[in-house]
Amino acid sequence: MAPTLLPGAIVLVGPKPAKLGDVVVAQMQGREVVKRIKRITKDRYYLVGDNSLESTDSRELGPVRPQAVKGVVIGRLPQAKFPIASTRLTRVVELVLAAVILAMAVAQLVRFDKFIPVLSDTYDAPWDLFLGSSAVILEVFALPVLLGMALSSLARAVGRSCGWLVGLLWIAIGLNSLHAPSGLLGGFVVVSGVGAALVGSLLTGGMSYVLWLKHKRHTS
Repeated sequence: MAPTLLPGAIVLVGPKPAKLGDVVVAQMQGREVVKRIKRITKDRYYLVGDNSLESTDSRELGPVRPQAVKGVVIGRLPQAKFPIASTRLTRVVELVLAAVILAMAVAQLVRFDKFIPVLSDTYDAPWDLFLGSSAVILEVFALPVLLGMALSSLARAVGRSCGWLVGLLWIAIGLNSLHAPSGLLGGFVVVSGVGAALVGSLLTGGMSYVLWLKHKRHTS
């Protein structure tokens, strides 16, 4: 149905009566398809895809009965501007970043009672709790985009922003406590401020690199 609907599009379907020109969800030869009604006869709907050169529709499979039409497409959710599928290099970088962030988030959540006191050695209340909570929230929200989940353009933008922000946050925490424990991995492993700043730099640089690769692929 390109360019009306791209692969992976999420559509909203209503039960209203179908009419000529509507995009509908229908059963054709045992498959559920999304096609446009091009012609209506007494007891048949003639369905054709908008991408006529690539579509398999009523021109090959024949018309369908009205009972085969399950509903009319009444809307669609926003889609990401960049394709979900990435080049191999992009996916490797994304998965490495996701693994690092996941390890951090799990360690901090499981040992949250130890995580905040580590920050308290450098920051007074309530900054220790604010910084610790912010780090965990940013890490969790960065994971879906790095794992390649199907997201809207807004959700992907939020995910990428969280990835950058969590990197910048750990750079700031690390530089503020260079030789003291940073709490990067909760209370499981002691990571100094220098280590936290290096990890933060990895996250910030990795997110920038992924976006550059996707932009380059999209515009090439």
